[in-house]
Amino acid sequence: MPMLDATSTAVTLLLLDDHPLYRTGFAFGLRALRPEVRVLCAGTLDEALALADAQQVQGVLIDMHLGDPQAGGLAALDAFAGRHPRVARIVITGDTRPHLPQTCRQHGAHGFLRKSEDARSMWTAIDAALDGQARWPAPEVSVQAQVARSVRLTPRQAQVLQHLSEGMSNKAIAATIGLTERAIKMHMTNMLQLSGAANRVELLRVAREVGWLAG
Repeated sequence: MPMLDATSTAVTLLLLDDHPLYRTGFAFGLRALRPEVRVLCAGTLDEALALADAQQVQGVLIDMHLGDPQAGGLAALDAFAGRHPRVARIVITGDTRPHLPQTCRQHGAHGFLRKSEDARSMWTAIDAALDGQARWPAPEVSVQAQVARSVRLTPRQAQVLQHLSEGMSNKAIAATIGLTERAIKMHMTNMLQLSGAANRVELLRVAREVGWLAG
C-alpha cells in the first residue's frame, strides 16, 4: 500500500486518459494548486506502463472509461496492481452509477474521483491515497431505488424475485411455484416497471438497494 504525503515530498503523478484536451486541462488544474507536482500523461495503457517503468511514479489516475482498444479502466487497474503494486491507483470518471466505487475497489483502486469535483477535492483524495488512507465517496442511491422505496411487492412478486436472485430461469421458477411461464413473465414485467430497471440485472441491483432482497 502506498505511503507518501504529496504535501511534503516531490511527487510524480501519471494521468491515464485517452482524451488529449482533458489530460491537458486536468494536469493544469492539479498543478495550479501544487506547482511542484510533476504530471505525466498517457493515452493508452501501454504508454502508461512504459512511463511507470521508466519514471519514479507515486500515483496513477486512471480514466474509468478508457477508450484504449486493448484495455479499459478496470483492466488498467489490474495491470498496475500487478506490475506496480506500490503505486497509488485512483480512478477518475464522469460515470455516476452507484456501484462503480465498489467495483473499482475490488480491482485494487485506492481512491475514486468524479470528474465533477473541483481541484481541491481531488487533491484531498490524491493525498489520502498516497498516504495509504483511501477515500471513497458515500454510497449513492440510484434514481430507480428512490422511486422503488415507496413500492411494496406482492407476496408472489417477492417469491418470483427471490428465485430470480438464485439464478433460476422463468421455466424453473414456474415449475417451482406452480405457475405458468407466462405468469412469471408478467410478474417480471411488472417488477421492472415498478423498479424503473431496464433489465433483470438492474432489477436485482435495485431490489437489493431498497430491501426487496436481503444481501
